[in-house]
Amino acid sequence: MNEANRFRTFSSSYYGRPGVEHALLTLQDEHGLEVNLVLLCLFAASEGYPAFGEEAFGTFGRIAGRWSHEAVEPLRRARRGLKTMLPDEAAAALREKVKALELDAEFAMQDALEAALRAQGAPGSDAAGARGTALHNLQAYLADKGMALGATREGLFQLLLDAAFGAR
Repeated sequence: MNEANRFRTFSSSYYGRPGVEHALLTLQDEHGLEVNLVLLCLFAASEGYPAFGEEAFGTFGRIAGRWSHEAVEPLRRARRGLKTMLPDEAAAALREKVKALELDAEFAMQDALEAALRAQGAPGSDAAGARGTALHNLQAYLADKGMALGATREGLFQLLLDAAFGAR
């Protein structure tokens, strides 16, 4: 497997698991979390990287924020706008092209995040503690955003953790 695309491969496979898409989109649309940062928390733990320190989300957040603001969000708005603005077949074809570009932008963001993760050091081999590390990473992400865990987010996180690491 191409070492530089492991995050992309993980995300593509993981996204299709039961409940994951809904949980991620809920965290994005209703809680203001960046899906790729949530996925990074899980991916890094699954690969055996150490738990994220306080400074991690400064680096990761800058990368994700720029990609999101400059590329992903404008494409997402265009795609969603086309759905309601132009309901005919030609618009549907255009919408699919914009959707493909949005996905390409998401993958480019993931590639940049993976490069930043690799720059912070090599993964270890603590597969047994991966679930706990992932939970720590998710909680660190919330703390960086000044958000409390809360029952709703905790439930969504547990669903994501179960999908990534198996039920407790």
